[in-house]
Amino acid sequence: MEVHGSLGHSPLFAALNATECDELSALAEARQVAPGERIFRAGDPASHLFVVRSGLVELTMSLRVMGDVKDVRFQTLGPGHAFGWSALVAPHRLTMGARAAEPTGVWCFAADALGRLFEIKPRIGSVVMRNLMQVVSQRLVEAYALWGRELQRHVDDTWRSEP
Repeated sequence: MEVHGSLGHSPLFAALNATECDELSALAEARQVAPGERIFRAGDPASHLFVVRSGLVELTMSLRVMGDVKDVRFQTLGPGHAFGWSALVAPHRLTMGARAAEPTGVWCFAADALGRLFEIKPRIGSVVMRNLMQVVSQRLVEAYALWGRELQRHVDDTWRSEP
């Protein structure tokens, strides 16, 4: 499986050289996901890191909608983007759900195998974890922006109803 060339296009693996990408690609397991298929649920134990190979993955949040709990799309990720990062960070619980938006290919990386590689190849671990911090930070900024808009709407509604 030729993974290395595509791995270099993932923000998670940016700044790794071809040899380092080859070492990571040896750990990658390709998986196909059908449209609408759930990859994981928020709150599940996190054991794998994923990278979108082809297609689209929707990250979801479970929200109450008119009395029912629904998985609502938070963000859509295309090729090269990583998800399931909780597999690399304690307490190893998934913070969002994920499902395929269309026929999708992903690379799966077992967290324990990545951990062993990071121990014997600390530069790879350092680069991946630094890039992972950027992924998490970016998602936090997007979540904060959504929360801020909702909070603003609530404040506006409250002030409008004040006498």
